[in-house]
Amino acid sequence: MDTALNVTTLASRRRNDFVASKPRIKPVIGPDGALYRPHPNGGGLVATTARVEASVFVGPHALVQGNAEVSGSSRLLDRAIVSGNATVSGRCTLRHDARIEGNARIDGGVVLMNHAIVTGRAILLGKVRVEYYAVIDRRCRIEGDLLVS
Repeated sequence: MDTALNVTTLASRRRNDFVASKPRIKPVIGPDGALYRPHPNGGGLVATTARVEASVFVGPHALVQGNAEVSGSSRLLDRAIVSGNATVSGRCTLRHDARIEGNARIDGGVVLMNHAIVTGRAILLGKVRVEYYAVIDRRCRIEGDLLVS
């Protein structure tokens, strides 16, 4: 039995044959009937229509829906939801059933937690902390170091 490698066969193969490729993950149908893929950093579900950077942590129970965009070093924990055309960037954290939806935008070090909701065209910038069922709606703009609860 000849166990030696056939050098001509290896040399004739293309270089790409030996490069490990990422496995293609088939989309799954989510709770709203849309197609989702698990995010590689955390395993949470991201809609095929949404854009989430690889640097973002999407926890296993978090959800990014619609045309939402999440970037930077943001973290989506627990059952956080980003939906609609919402934008999350910078070092934002969503946890404990917090939601951002509609055309809302948060940036900087914003923290949403404990069922807080940011919706409409609201904009939160800086070190804003929203918690305990607070709702920020419409065209509200909040900047700076502030606690809303």
